[in-house]
Amino acid sequence: MATRLLGYNLVFKLDGKLVAATTSNSFAVNFDKKESITKEDQGAKSSKITGYNFTFSANGFIEVNEAGDEATKLDKDALLDLALAMGEVPFVYGTGVSGTVQREGTVVISQYQEDTDSENEGTYSINFDSVGTLNKSTIA
Repeated sequence: MATRLLGYNLVFKLDGKLVAATTSNSFAVNFDKKESITKEDQGAKSSKITGYNFTFSANGFIEVNEAGDEATKLDKDALLDLALAMGEVPFVYGTGVSGTVQREGTVVISQYQEDTDSENEGTYSINFDSVGTLNKSTIA
């Protein structure tokens, strides 16, 4: 019987570090499709997948690292620093469990947002767009 994964079992890393206090995320692969109509097909459309890109978004609580956490976790300041650097960032998505599959690629941060009010914990949202392909590997 297949095992269903609970959402908290799927994690992602940026630049080799876990993103602190993530509460939800969304991962999508979007396919590029080329359509054509030729006379010999008597006006019937044909479609061909020519490539893909992926997008990823995450939401979480704003968190500031305690001493020593910066080696393994990205907190509020580290996420904002990555976004403002406007560069490409290594991305890994999977369970983090040895022997399971993970996906690796490179992303750029397309949006970073923080939301706060006077009564609740602050939250962040962050969106990523792919750069290049998504590779499959097994966690050692």
